[in-house]
Amino acid sequence: MPNCHSLYTREVMVKNKLMLLFLACLLLTWAQLFAVNQMELIHTLYGEFNGARFGNRVVAMDYNADGYDDLIVSSIYWNPTGEYSSNQGWGKLYFYWGGPNMDNIPDFVMEGTRNWELYPANPKNGGDINGDGIDDLVITLPVGSVCVIAVYYGKATPTGIPDETITIPFSVMDYISATPLGDINGDGRADMVIHTEPWETYGSRLIIWTGNETPFHTLIDTDNGSVSRSAIGVGDVNGDEVDDYLLQYGLPGGTNMDSRIVLYYGSTNFPEVDSLVISDNTNAITLKYSSPLGDLNNDGYADFETYVGKVWLGGTDLTPNNDFELTYNYQYHDWGNPGYNVLTPFIHGDLNGDGYDEVIGSSYLMNYYRGEVGIWIGGPNMDGLIDLYLYPPSDYETRHFGYAKAAGDFNGDGLCDIAVSAPMYYGAPQWATGRVFIYSGNTALSDPVVANDDLLSPSLSDSLWDIGVSPNPIGQTDQLRVELIGSGYKTTQKIALTVYNIKGQRIYSSIVIGNSQAPATHTITLTEQAAGIYLISTSVGGKPVITKKISIIK
Repeated sequence: MPNCHSLYTREVMVKNKLMLLFLACLLLTWAQLFAVNQMELIHTLYGEFNGARFGNRVVAMDYNADGYDDLIVSSIYWNPTGEYSSNQGWGKLYFYWGGPNMDNIPDFVMEGTRNWELYPANPKNGGDINGDGIDDLVITLPVGSVCVIAVYYGKATPTGIPDETITIPFSVMDYISATPLGDINGDGRADMVIHTEPWETYGSRLIIWTGNETPFHTLIDTDNGSVSRSAIGVGDVNGDEVDDYLLQYGLPGGTNMDSRIVLYYGSTNFPEVDSLVISDNTNAITLKYSSPLGDLNNDGYADFETYVGKVWLGGTDLTPNNDFELTYNYQYHDWGNPGYNVLTPFIHGDLNGDGYDEVIGSSYLMNYYRGEVGIWIGGPNMDGLIDLYLYPPSDYETRHFGYAKAAGDFNGDGLCDIAVSAPMYYGAPQWATGRVFIYSGNTALSDPVVANDDLLSPSLSDSLWDIGVSPNPIGQTDQLRVELIGSGYKTTQKIALTVYNIKGQRIYSSIVIGNSQAPATHTITLTEQAAGIYLISTSVGGKPVITKKISIIK
């Protein structure tokens, strides 16, 4: 006769084993998901004393010519007394040599020898200025009663003595500054634009320098003082093997919403160049700088950002219409705009080694100056949605994390890494030394929307986030109805509803309110789109939760 107690015990044991197996699989799945999109903090660099504002700028470049990217950090309130004073800005530059043995001890330093000498340094990677194949450092340097641009050639044994100085042929009101343009005239040497404010006009002047043996070229003289003006190199956008650059400036007589943005194509006939007007009048407030973005879709053409987050993918048929837009405002991640940082709002680098550059942005203003970094994963179908956030360590919050940032392969593993600064405490700069955090690249970084071979594979929580789409196929004159079927939408405040073409270019985006009282069906008009295959996606908290295919037919 069967032992009922034994059968019951065996049944319970089997159920428990199945439950444990299920939980183990679930934990493994979540562990794998967590391991994919993360970047390990590998180094923390420290300022010398409270108030030194260590990390005011960070620069990535191979300065010592050993094949590894190095990191340069500026500390604008460093002074030899070792104590903070708002009237003592001697300044100091710290150099950390990259490679497998990189650590947080500087390998070389440049110290200001008098007050305010290196305070305005604003170091930048000038590119290969002297044509020897090595990156060169560019800083602003007061010399006597004038201000010059000092160039330090990259070399195995740096000296801290400028190899070349650029003097402006007129008196200026304030410090001048330089921005790299790349090689815009095809002579094999990097060029730059210099921002000046001449005494005689009390206006703004941008002049292009292509070498001390050639005359300056005035790019723009006075303009609308309500708008920041700038020029910046964006790489070879049209594939003619000469670098191109963007200019943006205010329209005379306009307000702070009246800007003009022009793409200039580099040429061996410089200064005779062709151009493309991106916007004759933005009719919107723009940021001071645009951003070179490397090659996001690995097609051999340089890409760029301008007009506050709009992205153009390079090619031979560029138009004033952008390809997609970087989204940076989500629930709990509302940056306002991507310009709460210094220099270019976005930087780039191949963080996962797949041949596609990623975009890195930041906002030091988030959560009462706690700050955060956002990363957009590049690829053939880049969607413009943030795929990973980085936050400051818990022991160093409200210090303007994301103020400055740089990307380079600092540890020599073949992947691009990120350096992020947090230079000062909000409201009391003398309470923090400033720190720089270095995060290592990760081959597993991926875009959740296109992480699988099957772009339409459902997410783990598909039942929570299911959508209904009709009609499908849809005629070119029909309206698309999207029904939020999943129960997850009823407990979510904001849902991003986005449509992409097969190239991954965003053609429609909207934020809809999700709760138990909100309408479950939303209507989208796609009458101007060509026949073909499209993807519709919903995102919650900045993360895509489901993607479905739709077809537009004639």
